[in-house]
Amino acid sequence: MQETVNILLVEDEEAHAELIKRFLERSENFNVLTVTDLKSAINQINNNSLDLIITDYLLPDGEGIELIRLKGNFENDLPVILMTSQGDEHIAVEAIKKGAIDYVVKSESVFQELPRIVNRTLREWNLVKAKKEADKLLTKQYHELQKTNQELDRFVYSASHDLSAPLKSLLGLINVAKLDTKDNQMIQYLQLMEKSVHKLDEFIVEIINFSRNTRQEIEYEKINLDNLVNSIIDNQSFNNNFDKIEFQVSIPDELKIINCDQLRLKIILNNLISNAIKFHAYHRSDIPYIKIDIYKSADQEKVIIEIEDNGTGIEKGHLDKIFDMFYRGSDINNGSGLGLYIVKEALIKIHGNISVTSRSNRGTTFFVELPADELLDK
Repeated sequence: MQETVNILLVEDEEAHAELIKRFLERSENFNVLTVTDLKSAINQINNNSLDLIITDYLLPDGEGIELIRLKGNFENDLPVILMTSQGDEHIAVEAIKKGAIDYVVKSESVFQELPRIVNRTLREWNLVKAKKEADKLLTKQYHELQKTNQELDRFVYSASHDLSAPLKSLLGLINVAKLDTKDNQMIQYLQLMEKSVHKLDEFIVEIINFSRNTRQEIEYEKINLDNLVNSIIDNQSFNNNFDKIEFQVSIPDELKIINCDQLRLKIILNNLISNAIKFHAYHRSDIPYIKIDIYKSADQEKVIIEIEDNGTGIEKGHLDKIFDMFYRGSDINNGSGLGLYIVKEALIKIHGNISVTSRSNRGTTFFVELPADELLDK
């Protein structure tokens, strides 16, 4: 046996109301409650369990379209079919915009079709309700996931900071121990310890950078590119064989001062320059170099930061994967595989792009592209 469908009919013309009720109740599962005005309709909606409203457009105390506007205030959101005595496209558009699920023009043939129209309307309404519930659940899950991610991000950021200070203290103690011992084997052990601590410290720095890039808002400010590049190079002096590298920096006067997010630009340049240092082939006869050229693209729409080295290069099979999270394209340096992923994510935040060319045992060139209008017109 089919479940009863309770329909509220709001119609002030008695003959139409009787005809509609008769056609609808031919279906054994339709129960029709009839009222003649808005006030009575609202009272019935508040006091009865209903499944559908069919309302005339013009009523003695207002317009039936008001029920659509007010339905959000009722305990149960109900589908509404609006009826008029003559076709009016503007009324139909207004009704649908305000939330009516269907619109019909009164006639005996339409009244005869109402059972079919009602069944179709209820099917559509069930789909609408299911979508609303799914959207509501999805929104709830999204906010819960967002909250969890934020809490996890705060924990990672805080834990990384807390780990960084003891590591720096440990490096200091290792250096003191190296000065206090003459035992070559002990010095070798201390150097291995120092190398391991540096690796761990670099990993923690990458985690902090990833966290900062994820949660900090973009903040444009004036940056002296010349000073920034040289300070990054100076800060890399702890790397082995740093003193063997020839650095060549070329920045035209018009690009020495730019407007950019300093945090993210520093993350990008620091990663690319430190990689160029680490992956050099110091055993070769040619002098290791790193060239940093900054210039405008031919169409003047981009600022290009080109970082070239003549190091070990990247094999062709790795090139399309080096920006993936945790991907390591070489076994020479046992890094975390986060660096270039963070570079790519930071560039997305400041509307930039990155590309690379490389030849194994010949060297690598990274091209960072940034929008000139954002860098120069802020």
